This record gives sequence, C-alpha cells and structure tokens, in this order.
Amino acid sequence: MDGGWFGLFGPAKLPADIGGRLHREVTAALAAAEVQKNFAALGLSLFETSQAEFKSFLAEQVRAYAELARMAKIEPQ
Repeated sequence: MDGGWFGLFGPAKLPADIGGRLHREVTAALAAAEVQKNFAALGLSLFETSQAEFKSFLAEQVRAYAELARMAKIEPQ
C-alpha cells in the first residue's frame, strides 16, 4: 500500500499547549539541514502536517488497513 510512515504520538489527554509545543519543536528539528541530509541518506522524505491533518491521515490508514484485513479474512486474535 505504501512505503510506511512515522508519526509522533502522545497520551490521549495531552494538553493542547504541550502538543502544540511538541509539534513546533519537532517541526523545527526536522527542518535542520543535517537532519534532512540524514533522512535523505536513508531514502526517506520529510513532510510536515498539522496535528489535525495527521489525525485525519491516521484515521484513513486505520480504515484502509482494516479493509485489507477484512478482504484477506484476517481475524483479530
């Protein structure tokens, strides 16, 4: 389906101000030239999303993989 992805998660009730600060700090770190160079050397592409966009993306991934599991008749154990 895809080549995979990485995301940063926190506890369900993480205060919005802390989540926002983590997002800003991680975004700044990922913008550093050295970090981008290291990711590129691994063949990885970086892209930034908002917290809302990532939540929507994650929900879509769960739906897509659940459908694949259903089609493959994979049952939870």
